[in-house]
Amino acid sequence: DQAPASVHDHAIREIKLEPELHRALRQEEFELHYQPIMHLASGALAGFEALIRWRHEERGLIAPTVFIPTAEASGLIVPIGQWAFRRACLALTELSARRSPGTRPSPPLFMSVNFSARDFSDSTFLPEIRDVLAETGVEPAAIKIEITESLLMNEPEVAAASLRACNDLGMHIAIDDFGTGYSSLSYLHKFPIDTIK
Repeated sequence: DQAPASVHDHAIREIKLEPELHRALRQEEFELHYQPIMHLASGALAGFEALIRWRHEERGLIAPTVFIPTAEASGLIVPIGQWAFRRACLALTELSARRSPGTRPSPPLFMSVNFSARDFSDSTFLPEIRDVLAETGVEPAAIKIEITESLLMNEPEVAAASLRACNDLGMHIAIDDFGTGYSSLSYLHKFPIDTIK
């Protein structure tokens, strides 16, 4: 039996995409865009969310929905995530230094960074987090780790252990896309979660 054309085309795209992702990582074709997060009551800048994009040499800017599934399946999401976390911390240091002197008494800026299930299950995840924080001088309390609801439910024990370790370091935890999957508040007490999006 021959697979439908759409399935075949998708498989071919996946096969071609993985070596391109390897190249993109080597040649630093990924970039982070920083979405400002405002404090509604005061109108002041509170922080940023780091959003990854791939600036492909031929196809231009590629959204994460196109390449993240292949990165997850191949395991490349781990080095990509490590690269993104380091860049986000360096950017936070630079952006914080640029604040005008009059804004310094306000709460420090924070950076939200997205992580995947593969990141949490990788043995280098926590050591890498600690190394990057030490290297960049970013306070753990200035980092908000964003994960999706599906990550919590796919590997809840692994996620819970990793999140507790991050929380113990002083980082904040946010669930992104809450309600799009399990839509249940009943399991939230198992995880050290600060924010639901």
